[in-house]
Amino acid sequence: MTDWLSYNTIPCCSTLSPTERAWFYLQYKVESCGDWDSLNTVLKQLLSAAFTPPPWLLQLCKKENAPATIRLCAQYNALDLSVQLILGYLDAVSGKDPAEYGVPNSLHSTQPTVYVPYTVIDQVLALLRQKKDKPSGRLVQDVLEGLEQHKELVNRITEDRIILTAS
Repeated sequence: MTDWLSYNTIPCCSTLSPTERAWFYLQYKVESCGDWDSLNTVLKQLLSAAFTPPPWLLQLCKKENAPATIRLCAQYNALDLSVQLILGYLDAVSGKDPAEYGVPNSLHSTQPTVYVPYTVIDQVLALLRQKKDKPSGRLVQDVLEGLEQHKELVNRITEDRIILTAS
């Protein structure tokens, strides 16, 4: 069963178990491809099998295409993960490590506008509201709080831009 690993030389430690080597090999191959199609395929396969994607894969996916990663997680009912990604994306747009989510710049009065995937966020909220259980209700509340904080920041920046433009 693990013979295929011996045919694929990868720069890893031979002391890893076959499972660890398989994950390492997958990471090595995905990182060497580095395109969204490869990331998307691997993420779909893991989510469809109800596996939680490894952190390295999520890191690559959200940097390459965060809105599509959020949508894909929601599509495969990984709603808690979708919410984590939404909140992280809103933080990135607000200036907290924007490169982690592939956001070219953050909200600032002198920067160009920043895209927020409201349609994807609405889709996740709709899926969570359908569940009508307590954990889903808490996730809805978390997203709504994150959106409210984002809205407050947008309002402040809009006021700053008006002042800068008037000067």
